[in-house]
Amino acid sequence: MLLMVANPRTSCHLIDFVNDLKKTGLYVVGHVHVGTMDDTSDDPDPAQIEYPKWLELIDFLKVKAFAELTVSDSVRDGMRHLVRVSGLGGMKPNTVCLGFFDNSAREDLLWNYRAASSRNRLLHLRHDNASIEESGTSELCDNFPDPKQSPSAKEFSGAEYVGMICDALRMKQNVCLFRHFAQFNKQDLFSRGRRMWIDVWPVNFFTSAASPVTHFDDTCLFLLQLACILHMVPNWKRNSCLRVFACVPLGTGIDETQLKKWRLKEYLSALRIRGKVHVVEWENAGTPKPSSSDSPTFPDVVLPEEDFVKRINGVIREQCSGTAVVFLYLPRPPSDFTQHEAYLRCLEVMSDSLPPTVLVHGLHPVTSTTL
Repeated sequence: MLLMVANPRTSCHLIDFVNDLKKTGLYVVGHVHVGTMDDTSDDPDPAQIEYPKWLELIDFLKVKAFAELTVSDSVRDGMRHLVRVSGLGGMKPNTVCLGFFDNSAREDLLWNYRAASSRNRLLHLRHDNASIEESGTSELCDNFPDPKQSPSAKEFSGAEYVGMICDALRMKQNVCLFRHFAQFNKQDLFSRGRRMWIDVWPVNFFTSAASPVTHFDDTCLFLLQLACILHMVPNWKRNSCLRVFACVPLGTGIDETQLKKWRLKEYLSALRIRGKVHVVEWENAGTPKPSSSDSPTFPDVVLPEEDFVKRINGVIREQCSGTAVVFLYLPRPPSDFTQHEAYLRCLEVMSDSLPPTVLVHGLHPVTSTTL
């Protein structure tokens, strides 16, 4: 996985979460320094200056990851560089992870993360040693800009952000978008003493229900794989349960609902995924269309009306009591680049007011029922 990070002071919880999500796979934390290398200047390479700071951060967060930095005229161009060069030999990232593009306030989470992660150890340290720990945290924070003092304007637009998604898909990369992870704190989550849900919605809500299918496309399978991997991590396994949702049209009979629930259970069993199946009735239930996801080119996507997306959001929110993380289907962006802002608005409305949310689009078969 390649996680693009703008400022680790606002992303430390997300860096830690993706470390659980990748399990034993390759994990690269990438950063783009927006600027140019002037031929007439003797200034050193900014990436070489910042690189030791990122290594110190990775060591502090105790994640198993590599750091990759580049200098580019734009974040989008820099991301393409990192996708091409990251990795070791034939071991290359196949998934690009991005934070969500919205207008939420940027919070400085690094100091609080340090206090939470060191809580148990600090109980056994003398006060002077604890002061040394806090001093080290302060120095680490000084390596990166304070989000409250940095300019509020983003270095790229919403259309460019969606363009980064398009670029990643063209480069045969899976894509994960992460939203609401500023409110995610794993230590607090696991200290509650009760199991939380990992919710998976393998449903492309942006497609028509006119031609439902009975099998999942690659994105649905990738959704299930990521959620299953997360649930296999020891702390998550002890403190959470996996829950997979299926949608049926409003007014569906009990027998038909139970049949769909049974089929989904059998399918999960064939995939060796242990999870609880929960069927939800609503008026616009639909199922994914594998042909659109498997197409090598961008399909024509008709974006739904905002009221429709709000109803989707309401259905998901109603099921989120006790939920730690939500995995949602990420539709491909429309081929018309003038609709990219509207596409991003649909994603924002769909994931509004949810728990920490992962929007996923997968391109490659990741699991099989034929073994």
